Amino acid sequence: MDRRTALQLAAVMPFAFQDQSHTQKPAPTPPQPTPNQESDDWKKSLSQHNAEIYESAVVTLDNAAWTGCKFTGCIIRYGGGPLSLVNNHFSSCNFVYFDCAQRTVYFAQLMNQAQMGHPGNKPVPQLQEMNNKIQEN
Repeated sequence: MDRRTALQLAAVMPFAFQDQSHTQKPAPTPPQPTPNQESDDWKKSLSQHNAEIYESAVVTLDNAAWTGCKFTGCIIRYGGGPLSLVNNHFSSCNFVYFDCAQRTVYFAQLMNQAQMGHPGNKPVPQLQEMNNKIQEN
């Protein structure tokens, strides 16, 4: 390639002729797991409760895996910590939310009220259901 052609190309495509030796290449981003690939390792650190029966007890759900348990007439506490619930049965229980969970419930109530405050808007069904359950307790 002669000098004249090189100068014409440089004018049209300046990025092709820039000195790249001093520029820093961005670090490669690690592959992100898709939801189906996420690890269940966090469940291993939870205390395990299998097929247990609780009657008239105060039970805190946080940091535990509950599988096939039965709760009757209990006060069920949840603070927003990690948990796993699989095939459990709750009968005549009262749910108490504290810490992060309490703030999330409060936020949901506020969002539902804001939605209801505008003419023509309908409540978000999930928020309305949550709000009704909270008011029942």
